[in-house]
Amino acid sequence: MTIHKEGKFEILDRTTFGEFNRYRIDRCRDRFGSIVYLVLDAEREDPVIGGPLCIRQSGSFEVAIAGLENVPSKIIRMEGSLD
Repeated sequence: MTIHKEGKFEILDRTTFGEFNRYRIDRCRDRFGSIVYLVLDAEREDPVIGGPLCIRQSGSFEVAIAGLENVPSKIIRMEGSLD
């Protein structure tokens, strides 16, 4: 078990998916200790940092991936074991 220090944002794991690995979902712990899912799109550039654009942020895995194309069932099944 990892002890969380309040005030620290951390990425717990990352998974790419979609055609040509277009999307990446990061499971993160925010500074309050809550789990947050970030979805990044490699085909869209963030104008501030110049990397992939974060297109979604949600406390729910299902909401974060809703409506995205080519989400493999492996990612959906795996989500239950992430917390």
